[in-house]
Amino acid sequence: MTSTLPALELPEIEARGPLLERICPDLVEVHRQYVEIVRKIQHAGREKKGDEENLPFLREQRREIGNRLKQLDEEVQVLGGVIAEAATGTIEFLGELDGGEVMLSWRPGDEQVGFWRPIDGQPGDRLPIPYPGSDGEVSSVSEEDETQAEDQ
Repeated sequence: MTSTLPALELPEIEARGPLLERICPDLVEVHRQYVEIVRKIQHAGREKKGDEENLPFLREQRREIGNRLKQLDEEVQVLGGVIAEAATGTIEFLGELDGGEVMLSWRPGDEQVGFWRPIDGQPGDRLPIPYPGSDGEVSSVSEEDETQAEDQ
């Protein structure tokens, strides 16, 4: 996977933010539609006899929605990223952290690229990037966890 991705610097990824902000809501919605249509296909015929008649229509919808997902995936690839989690709109980019290759993570609402995961980690895993002024240690505590701890 990483051999086909260009290695990008944080500013390069962050410059893509406005484009990602436009693509990702579509990605999340189309993924939701795809999951729903697959669920309908799986349940067709189980509950009512008439549902089986809808199968050709449902399968055509699944094909169309699947094609839209492929288009969105291609748009993300043109930007140098890969879809890590379609349900959340999480996109990952190949980058470097402390001299090693990592996957840098962006998701809708992120003001900056603030998360990473090891190349061999699970897509969608998000560890905070240590920025200047931090102790330099990478913590597995998310920003959400830190916010909740501060609120208590």
